[in-house]
Amino acid sequence: MIYGYQPKKSGAIGCRLLRILLLICVELVAAFTAEAQPFMCRQFSANDGLPSSYCFTSIQDRDGYLWVGTYGGVARFDGATFKNFTVNDGLVNNQALSFCQDKDQNLWIGTFNGISIWKQGRFRNITMAGKIPIERVFGMTQTRDGRIWATCEKGLLVFKNAETPPTLYQLDTENQPVTHLWGVCQTPSGQLLVSNTYKLFLFDKNRFSEIKYPNGQSVEARCLVRLGNQMLIGTYEQGVLDYKAGTVTPLYASILPLNCVYSISLLITASDCGWQPTRALFVLIKAKPPY
Repeated sequence: MIYGYQPKKSGAIGCRLLRILLLICVELVAAFTAEAQPFMCRQFSANDGLPSSYCFTSIQDRDGYLWVGTYGGVARFDGATFKNFTVNDGLVNNQALSFCQDKDQNLWIGTFNGISIWKQGRFRNITMAGKIPIERVFGMTQTRDGRIWATCEKGLLVFKNAETPPTLYQLDTENQPVTHLWGVCQTPSGQLLVSNTYKLFLFDKNRFSEIKYPNGQSVEARCLVRLGNQMLIGTYEQGVLDYKAGTVTPLYASILPLNCVYSISLLITASDCGWQPTRALFVLIKAKPPY
């Protein structure tokens, strides 16, 4: 067992949880040094059983397993060993970019070419939205009404459930195409925040409207996550932002070693441990004791 990580049994989430850890993946993990940051790191790579050392995303499922999306397939970690899944096992594509577990405990896996749904030990693959191929699925979320939303190269996909084909939305309030999407997350008010390579959008009434800084500059958002009633935005140059009612405000600027934030993971654990993918390795981060 590594640093006390133990997968939780199904249904154990709740009173046993000690805390939620917010971990931020920056462009260069090498910026964290023992002298500058009070963390101990254990790095995992292909030499430890991952299908690739290039890790892009992670999720902890409701059974407590840790899933890691890499550019060589998907790995499921039980606290001791990795079990890997690739196209040879039915995965639609080996470059896994995003995860989402729905209310029925199906695990959705967004990849470079298509979406795989892990259900009862098997993959079901979706590669088309009508006549449009589904590519580069960087973000997924389930909204309160049960629908699954996924960002992709051509726009924003929505699935009523795991069995029905998706609908694709592409236009903003001026009927201009919105493409190359990255993140998606539901706000406390029920609307959707969506990001692409260069902009941040509010998606409402089936249209995208851009959200900007007070000075009119576009927000180069990379990832979106909701923490309770707080919306966090990882950006390309401005670190982490807080979003409230159409306004963005910088957060954590004094503690980030770099301002390029590609991934924010909220992982619920039963110990003082958190897991975070990086662009080169998969890193376990644990705070050092204060003595």
